[in-house]
This record gives sequence, structure tokens and C-alpha cells, in this order.
Amino acid sequence: MLGIPSWGWAILALAAVVAVRAGLFYSRFRRMCRLVREELTERLQREHPEIRVEGERLGNLVVRMPDGTERLWEMTDVYGAVAHLPGMGSDPADRAKVYDGAIEMLVRAAPTPTDPVTRATHEPYLKPQLVPVAALGEQSAGEALPYHELPDLGLAIIYVLDLPLRRRPITEADRDSLGMELRDLHLAALDNLRGSLPREMVAGVLEEGSGAASQAGDTFDAARLLLVPELLQPGEELLALIPHRDMLLLLPASLREEPEKLEEGLRALQGEHSPECSHPPLLDRPVRVTAEGFEIC
Repeated sequence: MLGIPSWGWAILALAAVVAVRAGLFYSRFRRMCRLVREELTERLQREHPEIRVEGERLGNLVVRMPDGTERLWEMTDVYGAVAHLPGMGSDPADRAKVYDGAIEMLVRAAPTPTDPVTRATHEPYLKPQLVPVAALGEQSAGEALPYHELPDLGLAIIYVLDLPLRRRPITEADRDSLGMELRDLHLAALDNLRGSLPREMVAGVLEEGSGAASQAGDTFDAARLLLVPELLQPGEELLALIPHRDMLLLLPASLREEPEKLEEGLRALQGEHSPECSHPPLLDRPVRVTAEGFEIC
């Protein structure tokens, strides 16, 4: 019988830190997501019979609009908003308020990829994404991307339009059409992502010394790291792992005293990253997060 190598124990130890808390949280989160889809479907059919729910796709609702076009109604922001409510949306009245806004946006009809980019129609769909600075490379004038650099991490924040039928980066030409300075673009993108990082994730790490993971698969998991400092008080800190854009793992700061365990855990997470994905890896080092910002451990 083969024994487990030393590096295997390190990975198992790191996994144990995360598994219980993350498992309980996401089991509850999945139940909430299912309830949201069911309630939105019922309410949409009752209040707007001209819009039909055709089915579900990867946790989102597929709807048929009045003009006959099929649209993917992405639920990420709705889930995040409900998860951010007290008791993860245990009060139906609180959930109904979130549904009001979501249905209003759907009925107004989101812009399509061919619509002119304007602040009035496109600002609600701006979101941030993290990329290595080196990945930006040489940019042509017409396709240059506005970005905000995080020099301590060697990463840059770019901005994307997260449209229901397409997701694409914002170019400098788009920014001109939006009429937004880089700072305004950044703040709007963070606002649109903010509801998708429940405070309970950070609170569990700080109060219970357990781990928490965000892996929604919407390409914004790593970018949710940008929201963590505002959930910390002065003097509080934790660790974050963002091996690629589809993973954010929050861990207690005490694990800094076990660097080997962190390194082995990071290698394991990077090994799980699908090689056929076109987006590059982000960081192979833990990030120390405080209310003031970030630094590589």
C-alpha cells in the first residue's frame, strides 16, 4: 500500500482549512440560487407574459423576448444581491426588492453587442477583470485598453462589458463613447461587481479561522479580490490566492506561518486550471490583504 507523500499532506491540510466552511456556505448558496430562479420565473410569467422563460443554462435563465429573440438572462448579479441581504435573503420582501430591479433591467432590454456604446445604456454592464501587466503587451491605438495598474501585485485591472449575449473588453474608443474618466470607469465597474461578494465570506475567515472560496465561473472571481479591503477594519488582515481569473480563495492570515503549505496549495490549485483556457495564470504567490490594500507575501 502506497503512503501519501509529504507534499500530499500539505495539500490535504490546506484543503481541510477550506472545505468545511466553503462547503456549508455554498450548499446554502446553491439552495438560495435555485429559489431565486424559481421565484423570478414565476413572477416574470405572472407580470410579463410577453417574456417567456424557455429554460436554464449554467445557472442562468434563458428567456424569449417579445421580438422573438432568445436571451441569456445572467443571474450572477441577482444571486450576489440576494446573498448580500440579511440572512442571505431569508425575508421574501427583501428578495422582492432585488427582483424589482432585475426585472426592470430585463424589461428595459439590455444593449446588444451591435448597439452604440453610451453611458446611459452600458454603464450597468461594466465590470473589472484582473490580468497580468505583461499580458497587455504592445497595444495599437485603435484597440488600446484603459487599465489601472496594481504595481505591488504585477497585475492590471481592465474593464469589460458584461452583456447578456457577449462579454468584451472596453477599449479607449469605448471609453470616449462612454464619456467617462478612468476613475469613473473604475468606480462604476466595482459598483456593478460589489453585490456578488457576500460579507459572510470575509466574516467567516476572520471570525472562525476557516477558508472561503469564490468560484462562480463568470470570469470575475479573481477580480472580487478588489472588494475585500472595504470589508476589513483597520488592523484586520487575511490571505488571498488568485491563481487564475476563475478562483478567489480567502484564508486566515495565520497561514503565513506555514509557507510550505501555502505553496503546495497554490500548486494544486494551478494544476486544476484547465490547460485549454486561453486566459493566463495570475499569481503563484499568496496576497496579504488589509483595509489599506494588497501586497505579495
